[in-house]
Amino acid sequence: MRSLETKDSDAQVTTEQSELHSEKVSELCSLLLDVWKEMEQQVNKAAAIRDNLQAVAHLDDQRGDSGEVPFQTWPVRRFYETTEKIVAAYSKELSVKKCILEDVALGRDSKVLSFLVTAWSYDPYIDDDCNLCVEALVTEVGFK
Repeated sequence: MRSLETKDSDAQVTTEQSELHSEKVSELCSLLLDVWKEMEQQVNKAAAIRDNLQAVAHLDDQRGDSGEVPFQTWPVRRFYETTEKIVAAYSKELSVKKCILEDVALGRDSKVLSFLVTAWSYDPYIDDDCNLCVEALVTEVGFK
């Protein structure tokens, strides 16, 4: 009889721990979703800037070679092409983060969640070339 009570007690503790774990994971998923939404907004803003630069580059191409350089040294076309590379990299990264976010919501095992946290912090599409492009853009507009 005593062993049955112990098993019931252990089952209740395990259920409570599981519920507490689910609540924590749910709360963290909500925070992670907020971060992802903010990232999405930033990528969308960058894409809008890229689209505007594409239109300016097209107008500049139609106008012909006037020798004007609106930035430090780059013509508009090069600035647009560099922005295109950056936006493409961050868009890919955003899609990877979305997949990770979905997996976190489904993850029950702490080892899997630990792996997903590590995967979230690693940015495979934001490589040194992309960072160099960002630095070059900042330098070209005179912010650095």
